[in-house]
Amino acid sequence: MAKRPDWVLVQKLARPLQPITVSGSIGPGEREVISLGLELGAALLIVDEQPARRLATSLGLRVME
Repeated sequence: MAKRPDWVLVQKLARPLQPITVSGSIGPGEREVISLGLELGAALLIVDEQPARRLATSLGLRVME
């Protein structure tokens, strides 16, 4: 595996959203992005799928248009 760039930070989720609590149309990667956004108090998320965008917004997160 190639060396990760120095600006990439890998962080384990403390409290991931459980699949049972979110729509089945949201994939595991989108679920992790939303979970990390909540944990870090992210100012803005980049999510491309509409169901994930709606969930993030409903949880109080700002999503890039």
